[in-house]
Amino acid sequence: MDITPHIRESRVIIDGYGDGGFRVNGERRDGALIVLEDHAVSIPATDLQSLTPAMLQPLFDAADELDVVIFGMGERMAFIPADIMKQLQALNIGSDPMDTGAACRCFNVLVTEDRRAAAVLLPV
Repeated sequence: MDITPHIRESRVIIDGYGDGGFRVNGERRDGALIVLEDHAVSIPATDLQSLTPAMLQPLFDAADELDVVIFGMGERMAFIPADIMKQLQALNIGSDPMDTGAACRCFNVLVTEDRRAAAVLLPV
């Protein structure tokens, strides 16, 4: 019996992470990413201190299609900056910060459940 979850081909899956980037749907992407349902967007953040609300505009533009955003904060979990939290709350989007590895795994689980989720991933 095949118990492999069915994932629509249009959905983005994070295949791996490390060495300063990610493998998304089999393609290497260097640097930080916003991962949405059907595509990933590179952003110029290198770490939490360089992450700004302006960089997250593609995420905010998709607010009507999201319930939660998973934040991969790097090697260790850290809190989401207050200015970003305020904007997420104003858009009625939940958020969950964790280390980047956990965020990649969590995002993939949410995708298999057809949840309305996105991820902001800082490289490790």
